[in-house]
Amino acid sequence: MGNSNIFIIWEGEVQARVSCYNKEADNYDDLWLDTLEIGACFNIYNCFFKDNLPLLDMYADTKVAKLFCLNANELIELSEKSMSLMDRINTVKLKITGRLVDDIDYFPFPKKYLESNVQFKTDQDIRQERKNYLQQKEVMKHQMIVFVEKYKQ
Repeated sequence: MGNSNIFIIWEGEVQARVSCYNKEADNYDDLWLDTLEIGACFNIYNCFFKDNLPLLDMYADTKVAKLFCLNANELIELSEKSMSLMDRINTVKLKITGRLVDDIDYFPFPKKYLESNVQFKTDQDIRQERKNYLQQKEVMKHQMIVFVEKYKQ
């Protein structure tokens, strides 16, 4: 892998830019594409395949820009213990190799979602949500077993 880090903006803003050669001026123009805010991710596709070269340049757009670095190799190791995570990683890899995703290697993250789902929840709220989710999975599993048994008859 080339740069094996996925970057998540933790604080501040980052600009996504691309350089284009200007024949008339005989220099490169720096074209602004997007401004990424808290929660946005970049370098997702490039970290899984070393042949993928980044097409974008990222620049801090504020005085302070903190990035959370998530190592793709560690993520793959973790996925060996989580079928859900492994499925997501394999889906991303298939989309990359199948060229179902483009080369613009970032995902904006809706600030509203971040604020409503992370900033205002306590640890107890998050634990309760996980517990409810697991209970729902058990109910669905039971319903599937009942359905399969009825279908066999």
